[in-house]
Amino acid sequence: PLRDLRTSDEALRIRIKEDGARLTYKGPRLDQKTKSRQELTVKIDDPVRMGEILSLLGFVPSAELRKKRTKYSYQGMVIALDEVEGLGCFLEVEARGGEDWEREREQVLSVLEQLGLGETSRCSYLELLEEKKGKSRSGKDGGETVSGP
Repeated sequence: PLRDLRTSDEALRIRIKEDGARLTYKGPRLDQKTKSRQELTVKIDDPVRMGEILSLLGFVPSAELRKKRTKYSYQGMVIALDEVEGLGCFLEVEARGGEDWEREREQVLSVLEQLGLGETSRCSYLELLEEKKGKSRSGKDGGETVSGP
């Protein structure tokens, strides 16, 4: 309520995985080429209760995203193949998040180039879902409407 996270390009996320749930703060993007952000993550025991706490603080859910992720390691990077429900398949190249993010950014861009993936998107899955939802409402793509909780 005191800050619009969408306007400030920040996010809070509750992620539920096989090994437990986590709350992540995502800071604004750090550059114009990549989706590089500061991320701070903590384990949480009860994601439902965490959602209730955030709700009581005035936060509202933007969307619910379901994906299947397969991870690989390549040249010190994490290559993630994501199958995102309602959007399709994506590949993410992620650095491990060390102290020198500019050097890591260049390594990520180099790996993308080596893989022949020169054209990339800086859009988050949430932004892509919202874009698809907007097109579906306007009838531009003839697809199904994607909605969150």
